[in-house]
This record gives sequence, C-alpha cells and structure tokens, in this order.
Amino acid sequence: MLDGRYRIERRLGGDADRAVDVAVDVSLGRRVVIKSAVFASGAALTHLRREGAMLMAISPHPGLPVARHDFADDTRYHLVIDHVEGIDLADLVRMHGSPGLPMGEALRYLDQVGGALDHLHAQPVPVVHGDLKPENVVVTADGRAVVIDFGTASLAGSRATEGTPGFSAPEAMGGEVLARAADVFSLAAVATFVLTGAPPHWGSPTWVGPSTGPSEAVFDVLRRALSFDPDRRPRSAGEMMRRLREVADGEAPNGLLTVLSVRLDDGSAAVVDEVHAALAQHSGVPVMSARVPKGGMTAVFRTAGEALAGAWAIADLVAVRGRGSRIGLHVGDVGGWRGQPMQELIDALDPLLAATPAGSVACSPALHRLLIDDTDHRATPFLDGYLLSRTMPTSLVGVDDALRLAEDSLASGRPERALDVALGLVERDDAVSHHPRARLVAGQALLALGRSTDARSQLRQAGLLAERHGDGGTFALAAITAARLRNHGQDNPDLRAFVELALEQVPADQAYVLAQLRVCQASLLPPGQPHDRRMVAARRALSGRLLLSVLERARIDLAVSQACSNPDDAAARAAVASSVLAVGDLTAADVRIEAFGHRAAARLQLGDVAGALADNALGSAFAAESGHRFLLARLRLSTAAIAVLQGQHDEGARLATEAVELSNGRPNAVISQAALHWQTLRAGRRYDEIREIGGQLAVQGDRQPLMSACLAAGLAEAGMTELAREVLDSMPAVRTWPRDWFWLATATATLQAAVSLGDPTQVRRLTVLLSRYHGQLAVAGAGSLCLGPVVAPLGSAGSAGSVGAQS
Repeated sequence: MLDGRYRIERRLGGDADRAVDVAVDVSLGRRVVIKSAVFASGAALTHLRREGAMLMAISPHPGLPVARHDFADDTRYHLVIDHVEGIDLADLVRMHGSPGLPMGEALRYLDQVGGALDHLHAQPVPVVHGDLKPENVVVTADGRAVVIDFGTASLAGSRATEGTPGFSAPEAMGGEVLARAADVFSLAAVATFVLTGAPPHWGSPTWVGPSTGPSEAVFDVLRRALSFDPDRRPRSAGEMMRRLREVADGEAPNGLLTVLSVRLDDGSAAVVDEVHAALAQHSGVPVMSARVPKGGMTAVFRTAGEALAGAWAIADLVAVRGRGSRIGLHVGDVGGWRGQPMQELIDALDPLLAATPAGSVACSPALHRLLIDDTDHRATPFLDGYLLSRTMPTSLVGVDDALRLAEDSLASGRPERALDVALGLVERDDAVSHHPRARLVAGQALLALGRSTDARSQLRQAGLLAERHGDGGTFALAAITAARLRNHGQDNPDLRAFVELALEQVPADQAYVLAQLRVCQASLLPPGQPHDRRMVAARRALSGRLLLSVLERARIDLAVSQACSNPDDAAARAAVASSVLAVGDLTAADVRIEAFGHRAAARLQLGDVAGALADNALGSAFAAESGHRFLLARLRLSTAAIAVLQGQHDEGARLATEAVELSNGRPNAVISQAALHWQTLRAGRRYDEIREIGGQLAVQGDRQPLMSACLAAGLAEAGMTELAREVLDSMPAVRTWPRDWFWLATATATLQAAVSLGDPTQVRRLTVLLSRYHGQLAVAGAGSLCLGPVVAPLGSAGSAGSVGAQS
C-alpha cells in the first residue's frame, strides 16, 4: 500500500528506476496510474517535483487524464494520474483497419487528439507532449480519444530528452528546443498511421495498402505538417485538423447516401471529364477508388433528389453525343460502426445495370421508396428495380405548392423527398418568407433520416429565421423537433432554453403546439429530478385538452403518458392507450400504431404476454398497411424479444433482422438485434461462439453500454471471468433513473454478469435498484429483448425478478 491509500494491481511497464503501475485508490474506490521514479539526491527530487507540478497545473480537458497529486517516500517519487480504460489507436488500427481506419472514424479520433494538444499548448505556460504516438492515444468505451503518457512532456522552450522514431519530430529526436510545432508533426504522423496502417517514411506519407486509400489532397496536408522545418508546419494542431477535414470533405462521406453508377458506351477521356463536371454540378462526389467495370464510374450524393438530377444531366449529356449510357441509383447507410462498405453498395447495382436498356435510368427498390412518383419522375417496375422517366421539375412548382409537397412527403413517410424539396425552397429567391418553414421541414426530415448533426443545424437556422420573421409558431415547432435530439440521461441546457423561449413566443391560439412544448419541457428536466416533478410538468400539457381536436388530444395523451412512464404506472398507461384506440378511425394511422405499441409494452410489464403479442400484431398490420416502416420495425423488435424470452430463438432472430432492414440500420435496431443474438447464444450454452465473438468485441472502443453489459454476462458464463471484469470496469456508470428500456436492459445484464462473477457488492446494489419492479422488470417497446431469468441474488435483500416469469 502506497501513501496509505493506493493498492498496486499490476505493472504496465518500466524498470527498477522508472515504473508505471495501475493501482486502486481505496479511499475513493477508483483506478489510477502511478508513475514512479528513483531519485538519488535532493536536486533530482526537486526536478521530478517540478515536472509533476507542471502536469498537475494543466486545467481539465476531456481528452487528457487529470494528474491528481504527488508524493515521495525515501527513494522514489510518485505521481498519481487518472487511469484511462480503453484500447489504444495502434491496436485499434491493427484489429479493425484495412489497413487503416475509415476516414470518418479516423477524423473523429484525430479531432479529439488535436483539441487535447491545443489545450496543452494554450496553458499559461505552454506544455509540449513531446512523444505523441498511436500507443499514447486511448479510445474509451464512450468513444473519447484521450492522450496519455506525459513522461516526456515539458514546458515549451525546453530541450527534448527522448522520442519515438517515425512519430517524434526531427527536432525532438535531435534533442533540440521544443515548441508546439513538434506536437503538430507527431499528430500528422499519427494521422498517417491511422489512415494507412503505417507511420510516414522519412516525413513523407506513402500509401502501402490497396488502391482505396486516402487521396493525394489528404497526403498534401500531412506532408506539409511533416515538414522538417517547424516554421513550414501548420501553426497549431487545430489548424492542421481544419485543413485535413476540408480536403477530406471532398472524399466520399458517411451516412445515408445515394450511389449513382454509370456505364458509358463511349468511355473516352473527354466524355468522362464532362460526366464528372455534370456530377459536381449536382453535388456528386466521385468515388475514384471503387472497383467498377471498364467504362464505368461512380459517385455518391447526400440526397436522392440531387442524385436523380445528376442522373438526368448525364443522360442528356451522353445523348447529345449520340452515345448511350446506363445509369443506376441505390441508397444505403455507408460507413460508421453500423454501416456497410461503399463497395458493397456499389456492387448491389451491378445486376440492375446489366439489364438496364441503353439511355435509361434505373433505381433499386430501396431508393424507389424514397422518391415520389407524381412530381419529377415516373417509375415502371423493371426486374429487381424500377425504370425512371421524367415529369415536371420541382423547381417549376409554385412556392406554396412546393412547401405543401415537402410537408406532405414528410407526413407520408418520405423524408428523403421532403428534404430535397425543402432545401430547393431555401435556395429560391421567391420563397424568402417560406424559408423558416422550409428549414423546419428540412430539420424534421434529417431527423427522420438519422442525421442528427445536420438536423440540429437546420432547426437552429429555422428558429433564427422564424424569430426574425416574427413567426412564433414555426419557432415553437423547431423547438419541439429539436427536443427530440436530446441526450437521454444527460442535462440539455441549450435545448431546455430553446423550449423555454418557444413557450414565450408560441401564439395563444395554438393550443396543440403549446401542449407539445409542455411535454418537451418535462422531458428536458435535468436528470435526477424527482419523478413527481416530471409528472407534474408533463401533465400541464393537459390543461388545454378540451381545445384540441380528437387527433391532437390522442397524440398529447400518449405523449404525456410516455413522459410520465414509471415502473408503477403500467396499468394507467395501458388505460390511456386503450382510450386512444377506442376513438378508432378518428385518429391517424401512426397514432393508432403508437398506441398499440404503448399498450403492448404496458401489458408486458403487467405480465400479460398474450395481450402484448396481440397488440403488436394489430399495430404491425396497421404499420404495414400505411407504410410506416420505422414504427413497424419497433413492433417487430418487441415481438422478437418476446419470442426469444419464450425460447423461440430462430423466430426472434428472423424478426430482429427484419426490424433492422425496415429501420435502414438505425443504431437502436442494430443494438437490439445484437443483444438478442447474445441471448440466443447464452440460452443454447454455445460458449465456444461466445468466447470467439467476445474476444473480438472486447477490444472495441465504441461499444454501447447495453452491448458491453450483454458481452460481460456472456463472457462470465463462458468462463472468461477476467475479460468479463475488464468489460464491466470499462462501462460508464449505470444511470440511477430508468429513462428508457436500454437502461433497464443494461442494468439487468450487468446484474447477471455480477451474479456469474460472484460480485456481492454489485449484485446487492443492482438488486436494490431493480427491486422497485415488484418481481416484473418494466419493459417498453423491445425492452425485454436482452435477458432471460435473473438468478436469485447472493445474500441480497430481495430479488430483481424474472423478465420471463409470466411468459
């Protein structure tokens, strides 16, 4: 025991003179890293203390561990620093790079590293890290990139003492005076490694992998930052990252994209250049590295409307030359942890293009669902896709009609089309007065497409424009939509302020909008607020209930019931959903679908599994009939969860896969599918598969908490106890208030892992937390998806019950 409070757990590295150990601070119950060094004189100790004081003086930053305090015994000096759990960039690239990481993922980590370096350089007395390398960047379970190991850090103007070949700047390797330019060099070297899988060679990055690597524009930025002359490098890490991101934006983006593939009868250089120019006019980004047949090329677009306009432009261009072209369009979610490789998206068009007549444009069924047939094209069924032909361009539609078209497209479940029309309106000079509503529709459509960052930007602009035009109604609707972007379980002061301001501006005659704002206000109360306070805030929305139409009343009743969701309110919530359903055809299809799902969740909580299945079936029928794919996906997941609880694992897997496809790969659906798969493996005691998959997943730095908990439970049952403990230790703390079913499933999985690991403290804590469910774990939607019976806790007060007790 060091200093009466630190218990050493394991050694990370070092030797007899200098060592780095992981320890537990028994007084605070947390892990720390202790760096120790032998000193032989008072002068040496003074020097070590000066270095420790430099690190302890650094103000906190999410990308840097905090140096807490230092102390010395007879022969050794010790510095205590926060321990950072995760996987370092070197291992991350080796395990998941091909050979480097995708551009979007790489930039996410590099941006955070650059921010941490800028923070060091901005201290009152600037600090230079001096030895930045992939091994010194740890990616945590929540996706943060944290810069560690300040063993060579020094005040700017000091001489370097050591460095790492390939990553340290030339002046650091030569023992010269260091400035922040040395860290800029190292950041560029780390970026080269992350993008290519190898460090730069003599300061000039070279691509050593397949032909699908970063562009020359990206390498140009890195080469400049890797200059031997510090004065030629970017002035800061942030400036280098801005330059890198600017050129990377010219690369193929991630997210929900439309791919355009074209095959040309005339593949001459002149025609290819003209086609590229036509694509660029419509915001198409060429994918030069994709494998396509001779005479072909590919580009990606953010919106289906831009892709379709680009297709018409190419078809016209080639037709003028008297030549033929075959053009295909397809949509999918590209990149990111849940996306698919660009090549897979492009390859999906090959069979369609092979059968497409010359001079024609074809689209896949996935894209056809996003296009509206009565505006700018007509679609004719064709083999496994559709042949498209043009009608009147949207740009010729009147302003009022265009806005109505955008809103109708959104209401009918075609957000891609709504986004195209809304953004077209924003660009029209004759539609200035409609710009607030157009921005609002664009934000709502982007939210429906899962593009939260873009949605937030459009909604912010909608609010600013609405305030400028004195349009309180649009301002309020923008606030209501933005409230859906809240981070669950976290405080959202900016969104709360947005809603509070909207409450002041909403017109007095808009009772429905006012009621929606009241519900938002309740949902945005800071975490930890008493449940009764949240319920009182939500029920203010019911004060003007008699002023609402039947449909509006149904929507608000459901919204208030969901906002007041509590493990003890299941019967009341079932009654509210039943009253909404009793109105029948006077409510919209989506409201009835939501009501069936809401009542199914409440019934499942009450142990009425048969009733829950019946409600899911009825809701699914309405969703399929009315084309509400996302709502249908949620109901499919709920039914899949019940199937797994009843031991029908194949049926559960089929329904979960269908839900993922219906939701276009939304994160919650993917996480749910994975959790169901883990439950299937555990139920079948397929421990060899659990060990194999667990070993792969355990090293991922971006696991969602539910996946971590399921992983830990499976690993513990498979006998991999040490790895299971590491996974549990890397998880963020389980929230103390059950805001959603992910929380419930995560807490329950963590409890099962703790039982298997024989951890009585964790078992007791989670059992007490879950004991309020009175023997039945409250579930919402697919909330029952992850777990079977909970083993009776070891020596704890009360049992958490069993999810499947009434199944």
